[in-house]
Amino acid sequence: MKWVEMIRVRSSTDGIAILSDGLPRIITTLRKKEEIQDAILLIHALYLGDLAVILIWKGDGQPKKSSDGIFLATHFREYGTVEHAVWLIASNELESNSNHPES
Repeated sequence: MKWVEMIRVRSSTDGIAILSDGLPRIITTLRKKEEIQDAILLIHALYLGDLAVILIWKGDGQPKKSSDGIFLATHFREYGTVEHAVWLIASNELESNSNHPES
């Protein structure tokens, strides 16, 4: 099963600049973890105070907030309002729950 963990912070441009300084190293470290398929750092295209980290997990366990995600969310809270959520990939879920016969 795959799931996505999103940790987003809404901050000031100064706060985002501080956070952005060390995040590329953290993203590189997260990408080396076997159970993480990818780790992505996003900066909002229009609002300079938004930053998000997306972790794409693969594994047999239940989707949940990871210790890595909780660490990031706790750190981000020093700089602004944080949203931390876990998402299922809808196309995978729709396909696995479909009652339609396969062609």
